Amino acid sequence: MLWTSLLLATASAQPDNIIVMIADGGSYDIFAAAAMFEGTYDAEAGRPQTYTSPGWIEVAKANGTLGRKLGAPLEPEWRRYDPKKAWSRKRTEGTLLGGGHEGEAYVHQFASTAWHADTEPDSAGTMSQMMTGTKTVNGVINWSPDNTPVPAFAELVHTDHAVGIVSSVPYNHATPAAAAGAHAANRSDTETLTAHMLMTDICDVVMGAGHPQFDNNGAVRSKPHYRYFGNGTNWLQVSGQAPWPHEARPWTVVDTAPAFTSLAALGTLPDGSTPERVLGLAPVSATLQANRLGARASRSHPGRVPRIDSVPSLETMTLGALRLLEQRDEDSFFLMVEGGAADWAAHANQAGIMIEEMLAFDRTVKTVVGWIESHGGWDKNLLIVTADHGHLFQGVPTRTDPFPPITDNGAGRVPTHTWLWDNHSNHLVPVYARGAGADALTQLADERDTRRGAYIQDTEIFDTMLRAWKLPDPRE
Repeated sequence: MLWTSLLLATASAQPDNIIVMIADGGSYDIFAAAAMFEGTYDAEAGRPQTYTSPGWIEVAKANGTLGRKLGAPLEPEWRRYDPKKAWSRKRTEGTLLGGGHEGEAYVHQFASTAWHADTEPDSAGTMSQMMTGTKTVNGVINWSPDNTPVPAFAELVHTDHAVGIVSSVPYNHATPAAAAGAHAANRSDTETLTAHMLMTDICDVVMGAGHPQFDNNGAVRSKPHYRYFGNGTNWLQVSGQAPWPHEARPWTVVDTAPAFTSLAALGTLPDGSTPERVLGLAPVSATLQANRLGARASRSHPGRVPRIDSVPSLETMTLGALRLLEQRDEDSFFLMVEGGAADWAAHANQAGIMIEEMLAFDRTVKTVVGWIESHGGWDKNLLIVTADHGHLFQGVPTRTDPFPPITDNGAGRVPTHTWLWDNHSNHLVPVYARGAGADALTQLADERDTRRGAYIQDTEIFDTMLRAWKLPDPRE
């Protein structure tokens, strides 16, 4: 296998820590849009300035899944990324599903647009592929098309390495659940995902939205809403309001701004204690900020809708997770950080909130880079920044090009763009990586795209992590 030959042919320093950061829905133009708005897009390099300093490598990544859902016919060849299908300029006619967010249907005039809509991957399938190294279908969490669970990276490493999960959307949404090593035949099975994430000993730190006692604007609910815990019993047990009957270690729930701030600054709670396991629930329901009052409905310019002061930022939560993980006895860790709400805004064709969320993600990446440079440097850490899939967000199509790039209108201005659909695309997404073991990505990138150059399959993120920690391949 290519994996074996790479392991034998090359050698690099083994990182103590592996950090994977996912900008959910982050296509090339979505990464670019945030940087353009901030005035930090490097047009010559073709990427945000965050990833232009020496040491960063870039490859593209294909995210095709095998089928649209469990039990449906598999379509591996049709859904596999194909540059000819992805960029085809063959004209056609028709409308895509979805009503359009300006009151009109999405009209497609190219076969490529229709192909992207027909073969769209989802976060559950693609993150599962990155965490298991095995292709699967949409809608499942670390689950095979044969209806059986597939071992995930966190499961394989948690006995020797600490595991942390951070997200700007519910802690057990598809991307964090897959990264945490959960298993479900249906991504909507929150009761099962909660049990796998919180009632087992795989994870040491879990942070995200999904608090049952708060609404989307950070206000206390009159009655708890247990959507993201599956049932009230799970919440009562986790929060210490009912006996903890599980063999796994119990959790300390952190859900106040002062507590998150203290963790980020010192790695301790305000009383000076350092809990063994932390479930950090931002005091908000679905997202940290993207669903706050007025944000989505107004289709606002980035930053114009007041933020919720009581809710910690993704940057604060991530730094808190790093502070906790660096104190663990294992002396090494796997951390996954997701900026998940950019995808939610993209589904609503809301460029303003999408840019806000991508800027929050970018600040978090910079914070992680700063932490790495003061904790062993790049010889001791591997950082992989990527997306799970893209969106049909790009420049305004012409009669000969369905996917021109967005137009940079200068700092403080939203780039000129258009939405071709309110769902995902099957386009390649960027991978930016740096540190010990990052070189594997360039070696694995043995396929070529006419626009993006060398690319990997998403399953090869798993290969890269295995190689970095010199672990046996569970698929053999």
